[in-house]
Amino acid sequence: MCNRNLGSEDYINIAKICDFIFIENLPHFNESNSNQQQRFITLIDIIYEKKIPLMITSEVNLETLDSSKNISGPFKRTISRLHELTSIYYS
Repeated sequence: MCNRNLGSEDYINIAKICDFIFIENLPHFNESNSNQQQRFITLIDIIYEKKIPLMITSEVNLETLDSSKNISGPFKRTISRLHELTSIYYS
């Protein structure tokens, strides 16, 4: 969902029709995919507002997830929100 050029309105519409969201293979974020990371932050903000349960699969735990340097501040809030919303399966 975050690889495509979607915005907050798209994520709001998704949140309207979903009771549960599953995200597979959460990537490491860095300077080369900071746009993807920004969309992920927006998505999580909306899911958090709507209190939609979330399950994520990832190769690493949330504390070691990398971030683009220019959005590392907002990403800390996202990580906190993920802890509240998620069931996480580390593969």
